[in-house]
Amino acid sequence: MAADDATRSDGHAEGTDGSPTGRPSGGALADPAAAAPVMERFSPVVREWFDLTFPAPTSAQVQGWDAISEGRHSLILAPTGSGKTLAAFLWGIDQVMTREVPEQDRRCRVLYISPLRALAVDVEKN
Repeated sequence: MAADDATRSDGHAEGTDGSPTGRPSGGALADPAAAAPVMERFSPVVREWFDLTFPAPTSAQVQGWDAISEGRHSLILAPTGSGKTLAAFLWGIDQVMTREVPEQDRRCRVLYISPLRALAVDVEKN
């Protein structure tokens, strides 16, 4: 690994410019036995949409949703293409759409912090 590469907790690496370094990347699909209990936490309509749209959740998504759905803070470190953005937003979107509107002083239900470089790329692409 070059000195300017960053090692992530999942053992993958990326260059300081966010580009892949040639080491394993992408979203490895989660073990179905581990994914099923986490997917059951979503509303039926979200589960159906997900099943029709994707072959299975990635490991990063299952681990992220496990923490997020329990109301814990989470930091998802995974390679590009592993579904981090969907992991970050899908639970919140599902909850906003299926739960009662909270009292006014409790209305901020999702706080998403994106690294500036990633945010700049997302803004440019989308």
